[in-house]
Amino acid sequence: MNKNKILYDLIKSLSKQEKRYFKLFASRHTIGEKNNYLKLFEIIDKQKNYDTTLVQKVLANSNFPDRIDVVKNYLYQMILKSLEAYHTNTTIESRLKSAILRIQILYEKKLNNQATQILKKAKKDALNYERYPQFLELMIWEKRLMGAQLHQKRNLKEIESFFEEEREVLDKLKVINDYSEQSSSVFFLLNSKGMARSKEELKKYSKFVEGVNEHIDNSDVPIQAKVYYYHTRGIYFHTKGHLINFYECRKKTVEIMEQSPYWIKENVKSYIAILNNFIYICQDLKYYNEFLSTLQKLRKISSKNIEIDIFVRSYLLEIDYFIKVRKFKKGNLLINEIEKFIKKNKDKIRSVDLLAFYHNFSVIYFSLSMYKESLFWLNRIFNELKDDARLDLYSSAKILNLIIHFELGNIDLLEYATKSTYRFLYKRNRLFEFDKSILKVIRRKIPMILT
Repeated sequence: MNKNKILYDLIKSLSKQEKRYFKLFASRHTIGEKNNYLKLFEIIDKQKNYDTTLVQKVLANSNFPDRIDVVKNYLYQMILKSLEAYHTNTTIESRLKSAILRIQILYEKKLNNQATQILKKAKKDALNYERYPQFLELMIWEKRLMGAQLHQKRNLKEIESFFEEEREVLDKLKVINDYSEQSSSVFFLLNSKGMARSKEELKKYSKFVEGVNEHIDNSDVPIQAKVYYYHTRGIYFHTKGHLINFYECRKKTVEIMEQSPYWIKENVKSYIAILNNFIYICQDLKYYNEFLSTLQKLRKISSKNIEIDIFVRSYLLEIDYFIKVRKFKKGNLLINEIEKFIKKNKDKIRSVDLLAFYHNFSVIYFSLSMYKESLFWLNRIFNELKDDARLDLYSSAKILNLIIHFELGNIDLLEYATKSTYRFLYKRNRLFEFDKSILKVIRRKIPMILT
């Protein structure tokens, strides 16, 4: 992480509403100086690329009493404080955090009955939204309140019930953590290695999905655990090529989430990801009615700070759909719009998504025999992105690069590119039959590459 750029990155991440709120917040919390911190904020906000020299000039020409690093840190902390105030009570986490703080204040003032009333409601919310770590923190305060209210009559059953409730929550948390670990491990394999294309690669996936949990659909199993369970099994079936099983797992995950409006409300990003995965398998199975209806459902989701995520996911799906159904001209019509969006929001888009966009652009142009345009996007992949973002797409781009140079008759470039691609695929154990066939054709047509 570039320390000189963290303030710039934070400012650029703010929405229009958050920027407006910060300016009001800063004017209330900084006396005098219109203030120099606001001036610095506006200078950085207007920059398209971070310019350290310009920032230093602004600070040098202003009456800042502190060193530059102190000034920048002060502004950084002030922005975080304004964001904290802006987002207070907008999420279940912030509401529970506020409730716990109020309970602590009332407890210290010995207003234990008032604290207990807040605690009861907070515990109910924590259970509804499956915020078990916060629930356990609330139980710590409940123990303290019980200790402070010894004069109140309590029977042994109440004490036993309290500790039984705590054990149940700890058990739920363990189940969630176990399935979360499996899901994260499988997701890491998929993102780093891509689809399993050999028995050895499939074995790495299978160890995470051994056995079937017959009780996973019981009502007492946390929604988070169910989502992780079906997500993990879905990826395994996908890598194994069992697409119907994959489809059923994805559909089940969507149904689980949609049965709980509480969960969707506070886990919008997870819901978006799950819809995204379901749309992909509908596309692969050519269930186009479900594909299109779910794509519209995805685009109708409205929530703060997710516009970029929804755009990226929905347009990746749509352009991939046009490739699958071979409507390359329609796909081409989307490229300009997507390109403008990427240019404006590149710093906020994951490298794995940029790789997928660039790869799809290249495939569309190649399919339209627009080889130079296709090469342009391949070169963007090789020059801007690391090969560990999605090894399967990066490897595919390497092979496509050879085919285009072959079509264009770039013999000099092709000689080096063929050797380089062979080494790349061989070292990463990605040299599969299709890739070997392409290399064989090129070598047969251009004998000089044989050496």
